[in-house]
Amino acid sequence: MGVGYGMLSAVNFNFQNSWGTPLTASLQSIAVTGENVAFELEQLPEQSMYGRFAESPYHMGKNSVKGGFKMEAHPISIMWPLGAVMGGVVTTSGTGIGTHIYKMRAGSDWQDNAAERPFTLQVNRNRVNLVGEQYHDMVGDSLTFNIKNGQFLTLDFAAIGAGFTANSTTAAPTYPAGKPYIWDASSLSWSGNLITDIEDLTITVKNNLAPLWFLGVNTKAPYKIKRNGFQTIEVAGSVLYSTDSVFLDFRNQTEIRMLANFVGQQTPNTLLFDFPSLRLKTFVPTAAGPGMVKASFTGQAMYNTASTYAVAITLVNSVQYNGVNSPA
Repeated sequence: MGVGYGMLSAVNFNFQNSWGTPLTASLQSIAVTGENVAFELEQLPEQSMYGRFAESPYHMGKNSVKGGFKMEAHPISIMWPLGAVMGGVVTTSGTGIGTHIYKMRAGSDWQDNAAERPFTLQVNRNRVNLVGEQYHDMVGDSLTFNIKNGQFLTLDFAAIGAGFTANSTTAAPTYPAGKPYIWDASSLSWSGNLITDIEDLTITVKNNLAPLWFLGVNTKAPYKIKRNGFQTIEVAGSVLYSTDSVFLDFRNQTEIRMLANFVGQQTPNTLLFDFPSLRLKTFVPTAAGPGMVKASFTGQAMYNTASTYAVAITLVNSVQYNGVNSPA
């Protein structure tokens, strides 16, 4: 077999029951637009001098896994990256419907070794006999949602991991039914007022994780993946400069409520982002030419003590809570 095709590759995902134990049963296939998951092996060069100009010997240093995947946001498949990064979710189920409310973990990690629940990721890059690479003890680090007029809602997911198995048998992919969210079925509101002139929107959620290695642990892989900073949630976009109200919120540093809602192409699928206290960091209107004046903006979602969250993401789809290893 020659070089494989990316269009024939497959990404499979499932949450683990514990750190250190891959889970390869009931893997969920995710249709991606690209992936960049990589096993990284650090070079550890000696600094000793051996009476020559040539370099001193190299040795194997730290091992780790980094990367993730990009996808067009699918009402079922996004449950897995959402669960990996957001951590906390409450699900209520009805006949043919599940409502999943995601809020970021507040004050305790999932386990001592992992800040969020670890997962196993299998990637088959169009190799024969379902042979590919398996990455486990992966922990969700960040999510970036983006929507532009005329486009699908997209999701960029990044993770950090510890375990790697080369030439592993991967599961045959089976993709869930459903259609991605599209721009013309969305609505946004700012402090209770509908925004109709926004051109693009980016939402970035970060756990700010880091791999950790320790003496006394007989492994070159990370022994823990923990937090290295505060959780951060950023919102950015561009809008026609048709009113002063948003600029005044920026100038006065007023923290307002912003809602972004996406209605799926099929019932009952919806996706709602709720930022109870969004604080604008920049708001820059520019007359860049003879056309309409636009303003770019960036904002920070602050923790709201009354709501007890900085962002709540409500996903409604056809998936009901099914207990262990549910993405909910």
